[in-house]
Amino acid sequence: MQDFLKSKVEAWKAHAEEWDCEHALAVVRIRTIKGGSTQYVNQCLKCGSSVGNPLRKSDFAHELLQPFDIQLQECWDQKRKDAVELLKERFARGVFFENYDEYLKSAEWADKRAKVLSRANGVCEGCGDAAPNEVHHLTYQHVGKEFLFELVALCHACHERAHDDQ
Repeated sequence: MQDFLKSKVEAWKAHAEEWDCEHALAVVRIRTIKGGSTQYVNQCLKCGSSVGNPLRKSDFAHELLQPFDIQLQECWDQKRKDAVELLKERFARGVFFENYDEYLKSAEWADKRAKVLSRANGVCEGCGDAAPNEVHHLTYQHVGKEFLFELVALCHACHERAHDDQ
């Protein structure tokens, strides 16, 4: 549990560092505000944010400036939100697997596992050749209350293949 919490804290710190923009590269852009008037502002080219206060228009040649790129900021915000969702999913799965690991140590699981291995009659239900030594969940929907038909007896090689996509 301690390792899980430590990795969670470290992951959120890394996320904060990655998405904390220091606005190192900002350029002057023209931004249209409410009422249709314009402002000259520095826009960060990494995150799209407006940096600092509006600038005096007299300091710049209007025809040389590009318009403020709102899509740059929207894209950054969406990528940051997506990264947050991935972290949340990662640690939600971590909690699930902590509980799942405890379940695999239970007498209830040992009984189901023995029944599935017995049903396979010494033959892997994946390849039909090797002896099974693993019991694989076809779904995690009913973990702890799974039906025996949701479990298959597999040899180690077939079990690895079954988890190739994870």
